[in-house]
Amino acid sequence: MRQSPIVMTLIALPMLALLVGLGVWQLDRLSWKRDVIAAMEQRMGEAPLELEEILALPADQRSWRPVRVVGTFLNDREMPLYRPAVDGGDVGYHIITPLLLADGRAVLVNRGWVPPEKKLAASRTGSPEGQVWVTGIVRAFSERTAFANDNDPAAGEWFWIDPDAMADVAGVPLLPLVVVADQGSDPQQLPRGGQVRLDLPNHHLQYAITWFALAAVMLVIYGILLVRTLRRKGSS
Repeated sequence: MRQSPIVMTLIALPMLALLVGLGVWQLDRLSWKRDVIAAMEQRMGEAPLELEEILALPADQRSWRPVRVVGTFLNDREMPLYRPAVDGGDVGYHIITPLLLADGRAVLVNRGWVPPEKKLAASRTGSPEGQVWVTGIVRAFSERTAFANDNDPAAGEWFWIDPDAMADVAGVPLLPLVVVADQGSDPQQLPRGGQVRLDLPNHHLQYAITWFALAAVMLVIYGILLVRTLRRKGSS
């Protein structure tokens, strides 16, 4: 069956527009990712701030800043978050523990990574007691990804940070950020701190090139088919 040039064009143009649109979207993401990386590199080189100084900043300027905070860990309310270690990808858990502040609020602290057999607090030794100073990097609450499992607070199964559910477990109001604790002097100590990924993936340029290349290939194929169709119509 011979295709009509009009039908071919009506099919090709939306597909071409979609491919080009995806390429442009990836270029926008590239610009955003570069801004994120630049801000991360700049802020992480600054001197640590007190928590109140961090909270005084606009919300979009808090992430990646070094911070010092004092409080008391609520060790009986820690929440193991299913995550690989950032320095090797080993499957395990990040130990999220509320740090109670003097004013009755708390901030979630990512104390570090542990292997699966060390998920429960009873399997570990040396949980910090009493008032402690924590130094680390501020991160905003990350949004739930499309493929993340449902959290089960009752079973202690956490796959993403849910501020409301975690505040219920903590039993105190939570500040709108997470402190990722620095690695201690002993890299073998558990939980293993420093779970901040410094090499943020940035493949948006490659993705953009792929989409634009597919658009170019489709345009060539459309042109070849259109020329052949017009020749057939002209010879018939």
